[in-house]
Amino acid sequence: MQYVTKEQFDEFYNTFKNRNVIEVNELVQVMEKQFGYKADLIQPTPTLEQKGKITDAIFSNQEILQQLRQSKMDRDDGIPIYSNDIADFTKLVDEIADER
Repeated sequence: MQYVTKEQFDEFYNTFKNRNVIEVNELVQVMEKQFGYKADLIQPTPTLEQKGKITDAIFSNQEILQQLRQSKMDRDDGIPIYSNDIADFTKLVDEIADER
């Protein structure tokens, strides 16, 4: 097992200490540079069961539902949407509109 020295960890920490948000790829890049490791970032695709749980969680949270309803109203009023996939967004909004 290899170890990280306190000095190495402090240098690593100092790279990010004044940041509120750190992207995972930035974290990995610094780890590779400072510690000499190579890491590949792979984001797994959720299973159908996981997608079901996520959907249930979304549709059981009134705050999220209100945000989605507001997004639909904004979209209807001509305010642009911020989604990478308009078809998916529309489907989700339609589900909200139908009160699922």
